[in-house]
Amino acid sequence: MAILDLARADILAVMAKLQGPKKVPADQLDKNDRLLVLYYLEAIIILKHLQRPGVVTNMTVEEWQGRKPTKNGCSVAIKEHKTAASQVAEVLLTAEHEHWFGIYFQNIRPLMLQGSRTGGDRMAEGQFFISSTGRPIHNPCNDLVRLHAKYKVKPVSSGDARMAFETAAKNLSEAHRSAVARLLGHPPETAEKHYRMRTPADAFLAQRVVEDIAAKASPGSTSYTSREQRVDEKTAFEMLIQSFPVTLEGQPPKKPKRQELCGEHERHCYDRWRSEQLKLRESCALEHFGRRQPSVSGIEAWIQSQGWSSNLPKATMILSQWEEGKT
Repeated sequence: MAILDLARADILAVMAKLQGPKKVPADQLDKNDRLLVLYYLEAIIILKHLQRPGVVTNMTVEEWQGRKPTKNGCSVAIKEHKTAASQVAEVLLTAEHEHWFGIYFQNIRPLMLQGSRTGGDRMAEGQFFISSTGRPIHNPCNDLVRLHAKYKVKPVSSGDARMAFETAAKNLSEAHRSAVARLLGHPPETAEKHYRMRTPADAFLAQRVVEDIAAKASPGSTSYTSREQRVDEKTAFEMLIQSFPVTLEGQPPKKPKRQELCGEHERHCYDRWRSEQLKLRESCALEHFGRRQPSVSGIEAWIQSQGWSSNLPKATMILSQWEEGKT
């Protein structure tokens, strides 16, 4: 999954352009940025979730819109048509990845559909992933090669990734080996010939096993920890507010979630999030009192009436700001 780590900062930069008060229309994005998002999302499914390229090829708009919420994101059931029978892949997206898939679907995919010289391919309208020519993706493997080439690293194919995890799983317990086998589409010896991952519990167990294997990867591999070290404070904070925007009433996520999103910059991002919220609350107070000079007790009463339980602005600070604004 090294390529996902290498491209992460660039993906965050593109996503930042498409949201927030200073967002730009998707058609103003450089074509290479739009393609980067497309290739990266394909790589998430193939390399992170170890799915066959056919899952990318066959993922439909209906399947995306029918995704089911989970504790930390969503679950997308995708039919991978192989022969006469079809196998269902259960892809568990984190909240962050679900957010990125949604941005692609709402902003970038419509532009891709316009890419065909004939005004769009009717076959593409129901497909989730669309090429820059406005047609369905026929060979996601080519897109993986392009993504690796952009960052000048040796390409890792779907088969490479699946084989590596299958080999690493050989030393696990029978239950965990079976979970990996189900994720890879290889039924355990005791299962039916055309086994399908039927329950969310199966999918969660399989994904947890995969993540555990990735976390124990050799030093030569790129792990989550090494990715964290390459992300600077600004990028880490942008990632945090993508999932947890600063609002008057909001709360920052708990520490484990902050560590997941911000890595080694967790404390910096937490402090900055609270600082930004405090400024927002102070501005709201100043706007409330307007031209009439408030008293400290009046400000304190107003703060109490807001129902905020923590990160409270100081009445004396608001009064000082009010007085400075009138001088």
